Amino acid sequence: MNNSLTIIGAGAWGSALAIALSNKFDRIFLVAKDKANTASLGTQHSALSRPYNQNIFIGHSYEVINNSKAVLIATPSSSFCSVLKSIKNDLNDKPIAWVTKGFDPETGNLLHETFNQYLPEHHPCVISGPTFAA
Repeated sequence: MNNSLTIIGAGAWGSALAIALSNKFDRIFLVAKDKANTASLGTQHSALSRPYNQNIFIGHSYEVINNSKAVLIATPSSSFCSVLKSIKNDLNDKPIAWVTKGFDPETGNLLHETFNQYLPEHHPCVISGPTFAA
């Protein structure tokens, strides 16, 4: 069985979650927003004290969702809507969760409302609680 996770958002929070979850998954695909960000990450996020584990693969393409059993969004709220639009056709029936906080800056909606607008057939999963500022 496929035991891979895609984390969209390779900032400090997404990277920290990738490291923390890396012992629970065979592979973690950490998706940065573009090729330049992917190259700048190297083997360790500059805000973290630990390097990426060997089973964390960094890229910038959403196609890795096809090789994952679940998706976790860890982007700023300003990117949340565009990420949903971009991944909508790749999700199929995969579970999707997010750790993003805030409101949709375009509409002022809560993020679950934006989620339901673009992915009404999916059940939203929100992971909330304290994070950290990097």
